[in-house]
Amino acid sequence: MMKFTKPSATQRAIGGLLSVALVTSGLGVVTATPAFAATCADQYEVPDSFGDLTGTIEIEGAETRNFRAGEVITVRGTGFTPRKTDSASGYLSFKIDKSANELWSKSAQAAGSNLDTDDGKESSIALRLPAEKFADGSFEVQLVLPQGMKDGKHRFSILGGNDMLKPSGSKTVDLYIDNTGVNDGHCGTLEIKGPVRSVRGSAIDGHHGKAGVIAVGLEVDGLAASQPVTVSLNGEALESRKPLMTDENGVFTGDVTVPKGKALAGSHTLTVSDGTSTKEITLVTAVYAALSGPAIQGNKTTVHVANLPADATVTAVGTAGAQWWTGSQSGVEGAAVLDDVTVANDAPYGEPVVVTYTQGGAEMTVALEDTVNVSDSPVNENDYEVRKLDLGSGLYQSAINNETGHLYVTHSGFDKGAKLFKINAKTLKVEKEISITEKFSDEEQYPNAAFGIAVDNKRGLIWVTNTLQNTIATYQQSDLQLQKQWPKGFVAHPRDVVIAEDGKAYISSVSRTKGLVKVVDLDAHNNSDINLVDFPVTMALDLDRVNNKLYTVSRQNPRIAQIDLASGETRYFNLPADKVRSASGITVDTEHNKLYVAANDSGNTLVVNAETGELIKIIPTGAGALSARYNPVDKRVYVGHRGDGSVVAIDTNSDEIVAKLPAAPHVNHITVGADGTIYAVDKATQVNEENDHLFEFKLKEIPAPDQPENPDQPENPGKPGNPGKPGDDSSEDSSSSGEQKKIPDWGIALASIGGVAAFLGLIAAALPVLAKQLGINLQQFGIRLPF
Repeated sequence: MMKFTKPSATQRAIGGLLSVALVTSGLGVVTATPAFAATCADQYEVPDSFGDLTGTIEIEGAETRNFRAGEVITVRGTGFTPRKTDSASGYLSFKIDKSANELWSKSAQAAGSNLDTDDGKESSIALRLPAEKFADGSFEVQLVLPQGMKDGKHRFSILGGNDMLKPSGSKTVDLYIDNTGVNDGHCGTLEIKGPVRSVRGSAIDGHHGKAGVIAVGLEVDGLAASQPVTVSLNGEALESRKPLMTDENGVFTGDVTVPKGKALAGSHTLTVSDGTSTKEITLVTAVYAALSGPAIQGNKTTVHVANLPADATVTAVGTAGAQWWTGSQSGVEGAAVLDDVTVANDAPYGEPVVVTYTQGGAEMTVALEDTVNVSDSPVNENDYEVRKLDLGSGLYQSAINNETGHLYVTHSGFDKGAKLFKINAKTLKVEKEISITEKFSDEEQYPNAAFGIAVDNKRGLIWVTNTLQNTIATYQQSDLQLQKQWPKGFVAHPRDVVIAEDGKAYISSVSRTKGLVKVVDLDAHNNSDINLVDFPVTMALDLDRVNNKLYTVSRQNPRIAQIDLASGETRYFNLPADKVRSASGITVDTEHNKLYVAANDSGNTLVVNAETGELIKIIPTGAGALSARYNPVDKRVYVGHRGDGSVVAIDTNSDEIVAKLPAAPHVNHITVGADGTIYAVDKATQVNEENDHLFEFKLKEIPAPDQPENPDQPENPGKPGNPGKPGDDSSEDSSSSGEQKKIPDWGIALASIGGVAAFLGLIAAALPVLAKQLGINLQQFGIRLPF
């Protein structure tokens, strides 16, 4: 069994829970974290008020902003009838949604007004406002919202009568939760436009920034026109990669960086100045955390916690109600790193990882974006022949020409140089490679590196996406020479490309602002756009060549688009937002008319009816499910995983996992050959291995379709999910070359007279034995005997 190093701390950078508000404008605090697919809250019909309870309540800022789970809110009330202050039982209760929907934390309230729970327990459906807090009929209290609140509109209520006193009833107001901080109106939350465009923090080093560093994007108006600007935090000037200037309208738009440890959890003041006038912005930061690698059942990971206040100590890591690590580690410069945290074998799939810390005697929790993934233990790996080819660093995708038997692989390279490979699919030898050195100008940092790829056998071309330069190019299949380079900016952040039967090229655009598939028609010498509705970050493409339909999936909004290439009609299928995060890969099984969607952040693969969009099944396949391809030869869908480095095979008849093949870290793309061979490229060098790899997997014995099982033949032991499949590996040569022995001419002649019942009866017992002696796999020649 192959084992590989798990992803390093550079794999992911998770934004912190940061809040900002423009004090001088009167706007409420606006949360801002990197966008990810949100889990929407259930909507409950809670009455605005009932009973004879008098009074009104308000939540400060609730009409102009979204809150986040675990945040401190200020609640005010006026006009309430005082309760009996001489009675210990006199109180009102605070609840959210239906009675059992959200659980308040008693210890967490130490960060607010320290209210007790209704029943005195640590977790409760209600908080108690004692009578002495509103002796004159009014109150103002601070409450710490429950950590588990999902994105969406919630109903916040104050109730009287639980203390058996009059008057009784309820008063209710709306409360909006947006844990992503994007404030774009998802899940029915408020869409907010303000002076703060974004806030991005990093718990670990990554491409978004260094651990503990916070990037704040601002758009502040009311300043002098065309003037240099300074931005300071608590009196200390902040840096920016670009000069800070207002435009001709006196609006400053720019990003500044807050150094590590300069904005620990709490309230800080940002000052924007044009030299004459200033604007003050309150920056409220919180604790945020991330894992250096996925939380895989039974595996170890490292937990990073950042922005801890000076008096905070991390005490536990796990899921709600189950701890994987308990100890005590105080933050050094606001950060704590917990190594070798072992995820429990029975940790519930899909549950968020929770970090617990104490501050000022109160226990606080932070729910990470990371959730529990299923085990990466191999399944039926001996069913496959495996070969591997090292190809340096920077691999991205592959495509195969089944007519010539050549596999083409893109190599992005970045500063190490980009390449394009032409590989003999039979021998797995590199026949030709070129270095891509072309640039649009000397100022370009990187060459026009190839990322996505497709073969155009009609013209003998290879199409590639130059993602960094927002364009595409074509190369000759024969000698890999550049045939055409489209202009820079031709299509925004192109990813995948597929070639239809009529020769048109379809390219997905990973734009965060719009959904788009670019169409290039070389014959007609024109281009067009397929605009997709509510479809930002358009990812993988797969073409149903039988029905002439193109499928794609949105990474940001959990949606599938079905594009009828003949009529131009587009249909949309919505995926359950609480079950899929970062949908990335898609493939179509035309035989069963099903779609398979690989979701990266939720670590699962969804099965969807390709005609109706009905969700058929959700299969937890593994961490970082990214690329999916249907194999019509063995009737399996293969899913590559960046998180656990595996390739998972799903039987499309049962939609069960029948194999999990260990490859290498960061499997990035899957290609299937006409003979059923699966090719996977990985990006292992991102976790400090020496080379990226091309893997070849081939099922040793292809199951014959639609054949009834022989009730007299027992299931093949050790091959769950595939009963009745022949299991003797000696029937096929499993050498590293992957070549199979050919059946002799006399053997074919004997087999050809199988229609003669008498003769077949004579050879029925002898032929399997003879084939085994010769190392022949009869199934590859279409021969399947009823025994």
